[in-house]
Amino acid sequence: MQFLVSRIHSMKIEPIHHFAASICLAVAILLKGTSAAARESPPEPEHEFTFVVLGDSQFHHPNEFNRIIDEVVHLYPAFVIQVGDMIKGYVEDLEEFRSEWDRFKAQIAPLADIPFFPVPGNHDLLDASRKPGGEAIYREVWGDTYYSFNYRNAHFVVLNTDDQEDNEIRGPQLAWLEQDLKESKEQKHIFVFCHRPTYELEGEDELHSLFVESGVDAVIYGHRHHYNYRERDGIPYVMTVSAAKMGPPFPLGAGSFHHMLLVTVRDKAFRIAVLKAGSVLPPDIVAPEDNEGLWSLQRRFFSEKKVAFSSLPRNGNTYEVTMLVNNPSTQNLSVYFEWYLPNERWAVDPQKGRKIELAAGAKDQPVTFNLVRRFPHPPEDYPSCIARALYLTSDGDVVQTEYTFEIVGKSEAKDD
Repeated sequence: MQFLVSRIHSMKIEPIHHFAASICLAVAILLKGTSAAARESPPEPEHEFTFVVLGDSQFHHPNEFNRIIDEVVHLYPAFVIQVGDMIKGYVEDLEEFRSEWDRFKAQIAPLADIPFFPVPGNHDLLDASRKPGGEAIYREVWGDTYYSFNYRNAHFVVLNTDDQEDNEIRGPQLAWLEQDLKESKEQKHIFVFCHRPTYELEGEDELHSLFVESGVDAVIYGHRHHYNYRERDGIPYVMTVSAAKMGPPFPLGAGSFHHMLLVTVRDKAFRIAVLKAGSVLPPDIVAPEDNEGLWSLQRRFFSEKKVAFSSLPRNGNTYEVTMLVNNPSTQNLSVYFEWYLPNERWAVDPQKGRKIELAAGAKDQPVTFNLVRRFPHPPEDYPSCIARALYLTSDGDVVQTEYTFEIVGKSEAKDD
């Protein structure tokens, strides 16, 4: 830069535009090479996509299932697979099967352009006598009870574990499966879906050997109304449930929670994520004005959040506490104050709770309480006050906000 200044002083006086051009050229020379280096773009996979797997629903908790479907819409996967027991089934009147399928299709209607692939379960196929009396209607509504399809670099196999009364993949279905897997070995991934866990099927070991030989990546099923995961010879076997009854409320670690599976495929790799129901939120969950209003309230509601006990105005055993409160939001607030007393040696006069109306934009509005010591000896602990305000968000939700004001010892007052 010193060189630049010297160069300017040594220049002859020229027209102003020539002078400005010279300065710009000199600055450009000085700054050359100082621009940020371009970052490398991330590697572009040849195949990358996600799909969602849903478990049993059966109309047990229809609103819970509907919310899960709404969450799937926000994830916007390439497609959805549900591993059976979509309806209640087990009915005598076969027309009831049609009615239940109509109800189910209404539940998944928000998926719109997201393709849906069903896996038949026992409730979807079996009638009141536990015979496959509903299978004809299932075929009428959905087509074949076992099938396969390809997507990108992956092959997907759907099996019918209620094809036989003894729950065995055998006969024509087994022959089809063996041929289908043989013809699909060129695919980078093979995923198998069924309703009943494979360990409940006759000939499980033979079926597993076929999966190993065919290079199956994962097997996903439902039926038992909880989540678990195991690996056998490197193949993940995953049990899932969406919104079916799960009996006693076991802890999360026991697998008793409503959820969905999100599977991500990226070229040769894949990952399975368990998404607990209620975890996927819409992008407009918070409006900017609500974010600003609630954040400002949290930071600025109390002008001072604590006061030293020794600084309180005193009249005998009565101490006056004045809190200065603010409302930086754009709406009027109803605010409730409640004192928490550490023991019965403290009291609040005339009462420990109070409601006030706090106008939008209010600053340093005083709220005064009288605290009473029932015994003259020094206190070991001090009361605190909780203020709660009801805030109405832009989409009509009522949020209860909470702010704490503390009375502290002299040394604690210096902490802030």
